[in-house]
Amino acid sequence: MCKQEPPLGPHDPDFGSPNDRDISQPPPQAPPPEITKESVKSEPCYKDGDRMKFGKHKGENLSDVPASYLHWLWTQRPISDKRLENYIFNNITALKQEYPDGIWT
Repeated sequence: MCKQEPPLGPHDPDFGSPNDRDISQPPPQAPPPEITKESVKSEPCYKDGDRMKFGKHKGENLSDVPASYLHWLWTQRPISDKRLENYIFNNITALKQEYPDGIWT
């Protein structure tokens, strides 16, 4: 039969000093990611494959609607279709590149 060693206790020399790790404080964590206007998504919103519900481009996939038209809608805020407004907001970085002449504020 094997003799088991008793577990180490705080008074044993091999246990380590109480200053090895301060357990009264939580361990350090990585900082949260930076939150920017571009990283925050508004819901609910349409997807690229959803169809435009009204206007000149009614029935077209939203991804095919010209950025200039979506810009015009953006300047008419508040848009009566909140999901469309959120779609434009969520894609504003790409829309700015496609239509850089617009003021997207």
